[in-house]
Amino acid sequence: MSKYDIYLQENSKVLKNKLNIEDETALDKAESIMANTKMALLYNSGFSDVIDYSGANA
Repeated sequence: MSKYDIYLQENSKVLKNKLNIEDETALDKAESIMANTKMALLYNSGFSDVIDYSGANA
């Protein structure tokens, strides 16, 4: 048993997660959907990833 096994789902090579997904492909897909949804919500709320570092208002 590796010291890192405590971070893995039991009988799996996937990290423990709040969704209790044990399949790596399914977890990747779920994480992608959640990230895309959060980005869409931010974009629709007026958030912009454009940052003006000159100190002037954009």
